[in-house]
Formats: sequence, structure tokens, C-alpha cells
Amino acid sequence: MKPQRISAALRRRVAAAAGYRCGYCLTAQEIIGPLLEIDHLVPVALGGSSEEINLWLACPHCNGAKAARIDAVDPETGQTVPLFNPRTDL
Repeated sequence: MKPQRISAALRRRVAAAAGYRCGYCLTAQEIIGPLLEIDHLVPVALGGSSEEINLWLACPHCNGAKAARIDAVDPETGQTVPLFNPRTDL
């Protein structure tokens, strides 16, 4: 599934809602250097949309580490657990 284009206005709204910080490591845009990326919380590859509710900011490092996942194995328990969602897991 090809992601929908994210307009400049939508990108600005997401960036403002995120406080211009990565949703995972909380590093500010002015410290990161490279432009913060729009992350699909539920990746397009897993059926996620490009609607505002499914978008947040992420630095290139965190976005690359998350990739197209919504869960991962907890190394302590061995259980599959959902990944942190910066919109809901504050």
C-alpha cells in the first residue's frame, strides 16, 4: 500500500502537536540536525493511514529503529508487547 502524500499543512500540525521533538527520544529539532521525519504510528505496510491521528514526529534514528513494527519481544519476559505510542502513552 502506497502512503498518501502528507501536505505541508498537515506536517506543520503534526510538528506543532509534537512540540517539534522526536516522539520517542524527545530530542528537539534544533538539536537533531537532520529534519525530523513523519512517522506512521501504525505503518502503512500494516494498514496504517496517513491521517493526522496516525502520524507523529521521529528523528531518523528512532524512526529507523521502529521501522514497520507496532510490537516487539520484551527481552526480559520474552512476551510480545506493543511499542511505545507517543500519541497515547504519555
